[in-house]
Amino acid sequence: MADDKNLISSETHEINYVLKKWEKKQNKKNRQIVRETLEKFRDDITYKPHNRENFYRYVEDHDILALLEDAEKKKAPGKKADKKSIIPDIDGSDLTIDDPYIHKVKKSKKQKISIQDLSIQRNTNMTQMKIEKTPGTHAGKKASKKNLIITLIVVLGVILFIVLFLVGRCLLQGTQTTNLTTSSGENQTEEVQPQVEVPPEENTEPEKIHYTATSLKSFLETCTPLYFKGDLDILRTDEESKIDSLVSYLDNYILVELSIEGHTANMGKPKDEMELSIKRARLVADMLKKRVKTAELKIKTTGYGAKREAVKNPDEETMKLNRRVEIIAGEVRAE
Repeated sequence: MADDKNLISSETHEINYVLKKWEKKQNKKNRQIVRETLEKFRDDITYKPHNRENFYRYVEDHDILALLEDAEKKKAPGKKADKKSIIPDIDGSDLTIDDPYIHKVKKSKKQKISIQDLSIQRNTNMTQMKIEKTPGTHAGKKASKKNLIITLIVVLGVILFIVLFLVGRCLLQGTQTTNLTTSSGENQTEEVQPQVEVPPEENTEPEKIHYTATSLKSFLETCTPLYFKGDLDILRTDEESKIDSLVSYLDNYILVELSIEGHTANMGKPKDEMELSIKRARLVADMLKKRVKTAELKIKTTGYGAKREAVKNPDEETMKLNRRVEIIAGEVRAE
């Protein structure tokens, strides 16, 4: 026989050798299965080289042995089998002249059997055997039906219990409501004692305002920003009242640190806008220093030009919101 590393052929004696090695019948049906397997094996490039070793691996991967009929054991009990005297279980329908068993079998009409048909037949037989061997099928159906009925009874019982519980609770609440209503009616018949209203004590002392950094920050939100006329460092007419309110509030402190920031609209050269924003900040700082009498002011002025617009891409109406001065409170000290 050829070595396992050599290519396997489709000759009958080669196939008989393989079937004998696998302990399968050396008959026509088994040889037909092996030949068809060989054809598919040679077309499969994933099993290259197509030698005997890879063929055995292909057979194992595709469960071909399960499709083959097992050989019948002809060994007599208590005696060793004589290999030369035992004729394998074969038929000679497709043996050639060179086959060793040609003189011991008779040729019969060839019949092709595909591996797919055998696989379907084998799966059908196994399914029928499982159905026949499954005990208590009818009894299992009865038990399943019985369990379903028990489950439904339990569920209905739980639902009934919940309904009764809710009805009882509603009745109990209704009874309590009736008792409360009756009690209220009885109390209404009783004589009501007149109540003498005691006038609250008048608080003659005015509420003391606490002047802190937080209170100053909140006040600045009501009177700033201060808005200017276009291209000028002159406050708009209605902004003077804001300055007066801020001066009155600052006089309640001993020391106040302020940061005054000037801004412009984006209408000219950046250099001119920067100079105008600085002038606007200094104008407000000078006005506060001249008018505040009690508090010591420490003021820092900064100009940003048009870098920090309040309104991006403004129209003619909203352009005035960018011509402004903002005041930020820092450290303060009150009485």
